[in-house]
Amino acid sequence: MQAGRKLDGKVAVELGWQWGDTGRGFEALLPPENDPRYNRALYGPFHFDKDGYLETMPHYSTSWNGMGEMIEEARQQFMYLDLIPQENGYTCEAKINTGFVVDSATEKEAPYAVTRAFLKANGVHLT
Repeated sequence: MQAGRKLDGKVAVELGWQWGDTGRGFEALLPPENDPRYNRALYGPFHFDKDGYLETMPHYSTSWNGMGEMIEEARQQFMYLDLIPQENGYTCEAKINTGFVVDSATEKEAPYAVTRAFLKANGVHLT
């Protein structure tokens, strides 16, 4: 699976986002209720990207800002995402609090490497 909004949606689900009814006749991927983005996602203003996802969902797999949010949210779940620059890209190791490497991924772009390592470590099958 390539970097993009579909992959970002998989990350969001692993971080606690859920599909829910907005009360306006459509479903959206909503952040957890304790997330400051929840009210905006639920009550608007609604802004959708070209792939149909609410813009409140970070671009985890394609932006450094989104990647940073994923790293922080994963850390709160006691998963540590270590990014290692390589000559031709980046390797990310997903570790648990004992330092054990659960999974890893190497990609040309850092956000994509971190996303793949995070999802693989959570047992999400990427096709």
